[in-house]
Amino acid sequence: MCAPVGCPLGCGEDNHLLLIDFGHRLLAWNRYAPRLIGLHPNDPALHEFAGVTTFDLMFNPALGARLLVKNLDALSAAWLYMVKSDLHLFRQEQWYVSLLERLCRLPGFRDVWDSLPEESMRHFASGNIIPLWLQVPGSGVLQFRLSSADFINDIRFKIIHFTPFGARTFRVCAEWAEEEGVL
Repeated sequence: MCAPVGCPLGCGEDNHLLLIDFGHRLLAWNRYAPRLIGLHPNDPALHEFAGVTTFDLMFNPALGARLLVKNLDALSAAWLYMVKSDLHLFRQEQWYVSLLERLCRLPGFRDVWDSLPEESMRHFASGNIIPLWLQVPGSGVLQFRLSSADFINDIRFKIIHFTPFGARTFRVCAEWAEEEGVL
């Protein structure tokens, strides 16, 4: 599934990136992203993430990724506000209705989604920067700032940036880059 990708936007090598589609399915990620869940980029267990959505990572307890997030309540509200803003224009589309029906079956999703205002969705919200505190196995709590951007001006796809924040996180990311032969 998630084939490694370089940053098509010319981002620094220390960024962790995901490429997602409208339904927030993980289409690709760079070699740093698997480390955020404690896996090496060559780990065969990565095939388990085929077809996974960012919603699954956040709300599906079977995956375990949500257990790594130390600021889950704040992150889920801010992140879903960004997602709801991005998808607001499509709320009448059948694929959107189907997606929302499926997502409402994930534990806790509906509570957060319904708490967000529908009428005040603003397009610029997609540029928000959202803090993420992640308990990375073998590395401790690392801090990132999440942001999204359209993939080369195509709103059907988004790049999610995990930008390292804080001295500890920068050190760990530098160690990962050294292991990859980047530094």
